[in-house]
Amino acid sequence: MTIRQSLQLMLTMLACAGALSSCSLNPSTTTPQPSANTGSTTVKAKKHNVPNKTSVAKPTFPKIVPSPASVKTGLKTQTILISKNTFSPATMTVKAGAIVQWLNKDSASHTVTSDTENGFKSSRLMKGQTYTHVFADVGTFKYHCLIHPNMTGTVTVK
Repeated sequence: MTIRQSLQLMLTMLACAGALSSCSLNPSTTTPQPSANTGSTTVKAKKHNVPNKTSVAKPTFPKIVPSPASVKTGLKTQTILISKNTFSPATMTVKAGAIVQWLNKDSASHTVTSDTENGFKSSRLMKGQTYTHVFADVGTFKYHCLIHPNMTGTVTVK
């Protein structure tokens, strides 16, 4: 590309700022013409026959697939509500492989933290947020809220 072509391309790009529909960025299709008032050069783009419709790729969306835990167990998710500084129900019995979800309905933040050292532990849940845990093993699992230690609950897995 020559210097003249580069300058024509730059002028074309500047001219296109306000008139994209009638502008071409191909330097070979532009004609520099002097401006009547300023003595400077403006570029007028030649119009081309361009179809009105442009080809736009349709967005693709991922398929919604059940979580591996629900596919594996075939069990419905059980929900424990966090409301009025309590877990409701405070005790729940589920089958092994069950999915338990805690939903915070309080305006205060809460956690769901296992009483055992290496057990489940949520982050701080704000109003409307959830925490989900799959109970794969049989047993009794006690938990509490780290922020409000008087909030306790138990999930028994059979």
